[in-house]
Amino acid sequence: MHVTAFPRLALWMLVALLLPAPGLVFAQQPAPEAQVFETDQLMDDLQLLTASELPRLQARAEMGDARSQVLLGLAHEFGSAGLTPQPREALSWFLKAAAQGIPWAEAWAADFYLNGSAGLDRDPAKALELYTSAAGRGDTRAAFFVGQMNFHGEGIPTNHREAAAWFRRAGPEDSDLVARMLDLAEAGCDAPFCITFRQILGSMTAGSPGRLVDIWNDTAREWDAALSLPGAERCGLTSSDRTNVGNVQNYFCDSAQIDDEARGVAMARQLADEIEKALPVGYTRTDRPEGKPGPSTFFARAGYPPVRVTFNLTPGSAQHRVTLLIGS
Repeated sequence: MHVTAFPRLALWMLVALLLPAPGLVFAQQPAPEAQVFETDQLMDDLQLLTASELPRLQARAEMGDARSQVLLGLAHEFGSAGLTPQPREALSWFLKAAAQGIPWAEAWAADFYLNGSAGLDRDPAKALELYTSAAGRGDTRAAFFVGQMNFHGEGIPTNHREAAAWFRRAGPEDSDLVARMLDLAEAGCDAPFCITFRQILGSMTAGSPGRLVDIWNDTAREWDAALSLPGAERCGLTSSDRTNVGNVQNYFCDSAQIDDEARGVAMARQLADEIEKALPVGYTRTDRPEGKPGPSTFFARAGYPPVRVTFNLTPGSAQHRVTLLIGS
């Protein structure tokens, strides 16, 4: 659920927290605002947590120690130290730490509300509130997600200019991805087709095509798309193994069937021209020479998924249709 590629925050060691020297009282912990947390270290510490240490951890969490609250939340989330995974219980502990102003906990709790979990409904508005608070406290990963929510219009109206402002505050470790998303967001784009196209391209670029997936179409052996381009008859996503447990391979849209080949070719060229206007600067365009079977236009740029527009003449469900393909 929590796959992050953004800067990790430093934190205290679990052993120092749970296993003080015999006969010594626990040292006073820094104020919450002085605490910083690193996901990788937390996960390492979680692996060391045993069932015998849970009572001590819970006692400290109940006394208000934010780091103990986070570790206890993770133990409940992942079923560590003999616990059964309990998303609701996990979230309750993350929220206790978040209430103390811990940006890591705010962002981690926000993930639950953005993605949903077993027994927990999605609440994009709550996710945005928590991400924004964490970003305001310097969490660069949270800033990226606020940008993403503005870019895709999750819980709020789509606003690419606002998204660009948040992307500029996002983390340096993923500067390449941030730069690509910033490029998509800040270039002028107001037409409905352009905005939707960039949202689709952004999802594929960021490696999150799952946000585009709707229900599995068992007849076509593809997913229906949750986001469709204006003017398309059908949009969907293909599976790497032709089943609904495969990886999302690419996104496509088909026009209605076009029996007149000349008209189909013209419509494909027109769509390619519209896509060229919607693409960020840097994509190269290659048109297959006229007169060749199945005229196509290809767009490519390093770091971004390729885009192809074709008028299909080969037999199949997409025959005599203009098809847009984003991905491999």
